[in-house]
Amino acid sequence: MRGVALSQFDTFSLSHDGENPEKVQGANVVLPLAVVEKMSIRFENTLYGYFIRNRLAFPSVENYVKNAWAKYGLEHIMLKKGFFFFQFSTR
Repeated sequence: MRGVALSQFDTFSLSHDGENPEKVQGANVVLPLAVVEKMSIRFENTLYGYFIRNRLAFPSVENYVKNAWAKYGLEHIMLKKGFFFFQFSTR
């Protein structure tokens, strides 16, 4: 991903040379490419998801995941606005 612009129609625009123009006509929000790259590094080894119906309690998910995924380098578990984030030490 080179750059992202969001409008009311969920469209995005990139210049043909792959650079982020940082101004996109008709877009409500444009994210500078440097910001996107900086944030993507923080989530490089992160798996995230959510439960479609009833969400399980965080302690239950945490206990299961720690036991099942510790051998794969699980380092951190977090719940934020209904999304579970699982960060690993490596890919």
